[in-house]
Amino acid sequence: MSIKQKIYLIFAVIVTIFIVLTLFVIKPLFLEIKKTAASVLESRERLMSLEGMDKKYVEEVEADYKDINDKIIEIKKQLIDKNEAVKFFEALESVASSTNNEIEISASEFPSLTLGLFGTFPNFMKFLGWLENGDYFIDVNSVNITRTNGEDSPETISAGTIKSTLKIRAYTNE
Repeated sequence: MSIKQKIYLIFAVIVTIFIVLTLFVIKPLFLEIKKTAASVLESRERLMSLEGMDKKYVEEVEADYKDINDKIIEIKKQLIDKNEAVKFFEALESVASSTNNEIEISASEFPSLTLGLFGTFPNFMKFLGWLENGDYFIDVNSVNITRTNGEDSPETISAGTIKSTLKIRAYTNE
């Protein structure tokens, strides 16, 4: 083979190697780089979206936290302090009086109470309404209503009234 043919042959081999490298190595690398760039861009957009959502969520949580803290003071007012239970008993007696009921309070197992009420049914319902909507957190565990007659009731209670026994639980701040 002559030198000219060897040069052409070497040139052909180099061009063939370059074409093979371009087709099977460099082009797939560029395609992979393009896919990776698109994936990075998509991930960045998703991350920005999540960051925006996180900011909104954090703002909502902070607003909820502020609302809850503002309402804690109101809630604590409705819990009975064991040292000031007398005010609660006075409130019960005051409401019983204003609803035309006579009340007997048994507080031997405080904060569980047994209330004995003497009065008419509508007045009893008014008293129950106060318990439900009053200034304290109270659970009514049981209600027992019986009709009284003039012989069984105390002298101050007239015939035709009812005797109600309520078992309630008052919530305390301890």
